[in-house]
Amino acid sequence: MSGTAKTKGAARCDECGSVFAVWMAPDGDIEPIGSRAGCPCGKSAFRVLQ
Repeated sequence: MSGTAKTKGAARCDECGSVFAVWMAPDGDIEPIGSRAGCPCGKSAFRVLQ
C-alpha cells in the first residue's frame, strides 16, 4: 500500500464475515493490520464497517 494518509478502521471479510482492524488508504485500498496476505480464509475482499 502506498501513500502516507492511511487511517485505521474496521472491515469485514466479504467471504467468511471475519472482522479485522485495517489500514485504509485514500485510494480505497484496505489492508488488515498484521496480515498483509488478507483474511485467513484466503480471500482479500473487505467491506469497511461504518
